[in-house]
Amino acid sequence: MKRSLYPAFCLACLLFFCGLLTKVQGQNLDSLRRVIVTATDLRHKVRALCDYAGKIWGEKNDSALLIAREALNISQKTSYNHGIGIANNTLGMCWNIKDKDSSLFYFRQAVFYCTYANESPQWIMRCHSNLIHAYLEFALYDSALHTGRKAVSVANTWADTVEEREEQLMNLYAAIGRTHYYVSNYDSSADYYLKAITIAEKQQNYYMLSSYYQAMGMINSANKEFKRAIDWGRKSVVSCKQNGDSAFLILTYSSIGSFYEKLNNYHQAKIYVDSSIALAYAFDSTRLRSISYMVLGNIETHNKNYNKALEYYQQGLAIENRKSGNASSRLSFQRKFAGLYLLLDNLPQAEQEYKQLIKYAGGDNELKADAYMGLSEVYKKQNDYLQAYNALSEAKQLLEEIFNAEKNKTLQDLNIKYETENREKKLLLLENEKLLQQQKIDRQNAALLTGSLLLKERERIIEITRLEADKQEQQMMIQDLMLSRSKNELQRQQLALSGANQQLQVEQQEKKLQQAQYERQQGRYLLTIVAALALAVILALYYNRRQLKVKAANQQALLQERLRISRELHDEVGATLSGVVMYSHFARDQARASNIAGVENSLDIIRQSSEEMVQKLNEIVWLVNPERDTLQKLIQRLEEYALKIAVIKGIKVEFQIPDTLYDTGISLERRRNIYLICKEAINNAVKYSNCTRLTFDIKIKGDQLQITITDNGTGFDARKEYPGNGFVNMRRRAEEIQGGFSVHSSRQAGSSISFGCRIK
Repeated sequence: MKRSLYPAFCLACLLFFCGLLTKVQGQNLDSLRRVIVTATDLRHKVRALCDYAGKIWGEKNDSALLIAREALNISQKTSYNHGIGIANNTLGMCWNIKDKDSSLFYFRQAVFYCTYANESPQWIMRCHSNLIHAYLEFALYDSALHTGRKAVSVANTWADTVEEREEQLMNLYAAIGRTHYYVSNYDSSADYYLKAITIAEKQQNYYMLSSYYQAMGMINSANKEFKRAIDWGRKSVVSCKQNGDSAFLILTYSSIGSFYEKLNNYHQAKIYVDSSIALAYAFDSTRLRSISYMVLGNIETHNKNYNKALEYYQQGLAIENRKSGNASSRLSFQRKFAGLYLLLDNLPQAEQEYKQLIKYAGGDNELKADAYMGLSEVYKKQNDYLQAYNALSEAKQLLEEIFNAEKNKTLQDLNIKYETENREKKLLLLENEKLLQQQKIDRQNAALLTGSLLLKERERIIEITRLEADKQEQQMMIQDLMLSRSKNELQRQQLALSGANQQLQVEQQEKKLQQAQYERQQGRYLLTIVAALALAVILALYYNRRQLKVKAANQQALLQERLRISRELHDEVGATLSGVVMYSHFARDQARASNIAGVENSLDIIRQSSEEMVQKLNEIVWLVNPERDTLQKLIQRLEEYALKIAVIKGIKVEFQIPDTLYDTGISLERRRNIYLICKEAINNAVKYSNCTRLTFDIKIKGDQLQITITDNGTGFDARKEYPGNGFVNMRRRAEEIQGGFSVHSSRQAGSSISFGCRIK
């Protein structure tokens, strides 16, 4: 086959293969849809919903969120704790794309509920693994390692079979390996990934193997072992094909291309990178990686096609900006731009790019040194040798610092390895001594066991002899007893004959006494029945009267609640509808007058009013819904409202919730007033406090509920009275449910609102 046709042939085969993968994935989704529609067991339906959302969350995130929330609602209604856990885990995966804080919250909830249910060890470990990855998103490496080690230590106790234990350990080893990779502990990272690969290969889990092989490739690349990195990448390609994972195949091809580019094998690098880009645009462009365009730019730079290389670098930087990539990747592209401008003799632009690199490089001394050296070349071409010398001196100083830091790190690593080897030798000696002692103890136990068996055999023979003697003695005693029983039987018969006449006389007298007693009992029974009937009539009348009072009280309470809802609908919705009607007339008059701006303004006001009316109706319906009668669901509603409002101003919301919250019931009146007090407090904090953090501290002591809402904003003078009805309404609502209310604040010290009441 000609060299020029080889890339086209590879691309055609690749597209055909990915078409087959897409068909297989579609069949899997169809089977899940059938389970969701036909399942009669709600638990099976919840699992199918979570599996379906887990398969589409990368491509259809909004749909996956809706499906996961439906699974969570079903699980909460049926108190299915394991379902709540796996639904929270799926929500954490979906929110990982949009909001990392929310993702971390849902993963923590998933770990709590799955551990509490203790129904599926695989899911418990899976949730722990996801929590580790969430910690890595926030660079909380110590928390990630602690969670991983804790999960590994308990995996053996929670697993029912060897297969379950191995699957749990596989996921945890991979998560811990990833943590070590992030802190540049490449040897430890490789050790944990190899443990995970051993288990995955044994179970033929190609889905996980593709990820693990890819990770080993990145570790070898970090250690400058690019040929081994390519071998691991090819293994990842094979696993992707066996698993049907076209999305991960995009990442794998781009990584292999970068490995070949570092080996200066530009032909192979271009083949793999072109395949990655073509596959991404054919199936999943969101998986397109900027490193592909980095490699293409490097190849064109090598071929001295500088303008073409500049285009590739600009496309890669656009991907990083679109995905909000890390600063290191963007600086790498800026470094390439500066080098190209220098090669193109665009010296002012090159100077500007190098200065920007120095400004934003931070603690990356290697990048700064490279920028100073490039800047020296720019000044040299401009014949400004003094500045060229100064820039070169800065680069030399930075390189010396890098060399000293690497030397210290090398010495430290050698010292650690030396201490580790000594410790391992000591452990090996202790283990050998322990083994010898155990063998000695085993020989002693064997000797004792032999003597014990002989002693037991002798005791058994003696016991058999003693039992034979006891048996003969018992037979003699039985014969004596039979003789004495015969004598006693004769005496008893004689006594029976002599007492028969006396017995007849006694029986006649007893019959007469029984007849008299029977007549007296009948009289007492009659009186008892009459008294019981009278008491039953009195109790029935009393119960009927009590039921009428309770029914009247319930009807009065229902009437009051209907009047309250009617007033709220009239006050909230009636006014909004009146405004909508008024602005609709304005819009019609403005349309007749061809006042387009006025019409748009009126329609915007109508839209905003309608949205406010829908929100208010949702709140009214939610508050009177009997399915929301627990404190847990009230706090969840407040949490959703707080997160939705606070995200507008970038405020971080924290809820501190006790474990006793989940099964606590609460009345409609208290639920409504608590919700409206907290809602008013949230709105005040978001609008006026200028805070960055809003904290909810919820405590339950006996039947008392205490809620404290604190912000770190600018605060205010709580001794002054402010216009508006906010605090007045909050205090009035607290008094309606016989609760206390207090406000604490001062200038530049934040604010705190606290109120408490009985739960029922």
